[in-house]
Amino acid sequence: MLRKLSEINNTFIQNHPVLLKHISLQNLIKQNFQENDKIWFIKAPGRVNLIGEHVDYNMGTVLPCAIDREIILCFKDDQSGKIHVSNVNPDFKNIQFSIRDPIKPYSKGHWGNYIKAGIKGILDYIGQSTDLNLQNLNGFNAIISSTLPPAAGLSSSSALVVAAALAILTVNQIPLDNTKLAEICAKAEHFVGTSGGGMDHAACLLGKKDAFLKIEFNPLHVTPISSPGDIEVILFHSLIEAEKSSNVREEYNRRVLECQFAVDLFNLFISDRYTLNVKPLKFIGEITPQYFDIPYAEMESLILEFIDSLPDSYSLLELLSIFNISGDDLAHKYSHILRGSDLTELPGGYKVRGRFRHVYTECQRVEQAVQCLQNKEKIQLGKLLDASHESLANDYEVSTPEVDSIVKLLRQFGAYGTRLVGAGFGGMILTLSDQSHANELIEKMKDFFYSEKPHQKLNDTIIRCRTSDGAGIL
Repeated sequence: MLRKLSEINNTFIQNHPVLLKHISLQNLIKQNFQENDKIWFIKAPGRVNLIGEHVDYNMGTVLPCAIDREIILCFKDDQSGKIHVSNVNPDFKNIQFSIRDPIKPYSKGHWGNYIKAGIKGILDYIGQSTDLNLQNLNGFNAIISSTLPPAAGLSSSSALVVAAALAILTVNQIPLDNTKLAEICAKAEHFVGTSGGGMDHAACLLGKKDAFLKIEFNPLHVTPISSPGDIEVILFHSLIEAEKSSNVREEYNRRVLECQFAVDLFNLFISDRYTLNVKPLKFIGEITPQYFDIPYAEMESLILEFIDSLPDSYSLLELLSIFNISGDDLAHKYSHILRGSDLTELPGGYKVRGRFRHVYTECQRVEQAVQCLQNKEKIQLGKLLDASHESLANDYEVSTPEVDSIVKLLRQFGAYGTRLVGAGFGGMILTLSDQSHANELIEKMKDFFYSEKPHQKLNDTIIRCRTSDGAGIL
């Protein structure tokens, strides 16, 4: 809803169900906007993925929810085509650029790349799908406020992409279906150099209060699954930032590449050993009995035989020999994953076996978790979370000793199940608890793990999640 600046006062913000968490916005609004300006507010929530980690870019099903922690973008249009964004948090410096010039990235790890990604994604879509003249489009002047701790695994980065995309659509009065927008934003975030999937953007845009989302890809399809009222999802920060736009990006993209190597090896395995009349797979998440037109038990036997046939790792030279391809040709084939990085020999080799096993078994756990939610089987659901973490730690190798120690501690304190959440390498740990036990669990963690943490920062260290509706204009 478009509002006059004169409406945006303490009373308005304090009485608003979302903006009341963003009181510090008001001073910047008065500083940055003029009395006659008309202003929009966009909410873009973070997300928590109950289970299904590192499977979205493998086209596997996931089970996230949008949460009641969000980014707020307060903005007005700029008819000159300029983008100017300031942040309530002084750690994030102002950015400015024009949409009428080629959009180039800032340095690796710069927060403004996510703003640029969302805008560039929309401009690319408009340029390819409409007759609109990009040189005539409006930009915007915006202020950002966030209740999402950065680099915590709650997808603050994708929320920025979504908020920027919605803002550029809004100031130019371009309608777009949220499902299509989620697909555009997922592709757009590759601009920052990370070869991620589409879960975060779909959860951010299509979230439903009191529900987890069963999200399937290719094509994108979302089914809300009601969340039981007697369980609570609590997040505990490992105190290690999980910044996948910076140095961890290479490790993240490596795993995307290893999964694609696994698909290539699986296709060879099928063609050599079976007469199954199927097209070659493109993603691990496509492996279903329906795809092969065989019973589930037969498919499980097939998968186990494939996993047993793999060594723990391959050298690059071994992969080139198996695929009968040159290094340059293989690098070209997967340039969309490498994103400027070289295809090289890695210490320890390419760990295809563990990566494949994690993604395949995690996809099975998602389907089982949906059944647990529907049948209110919270103990079994907790066991699935525990199994997910073990797989992420051992097969996908995205945990850390600090995260593993917190997971172990939470289990000792009576959590139903607990696991790392997000890309890994730090960030948050998701814990499933009885509502009646949640307060006790939190107090124990404060005493045993966070006793040295400044009290004023505990709000971003321990988060009791509430499901939320998805992004949009407030």
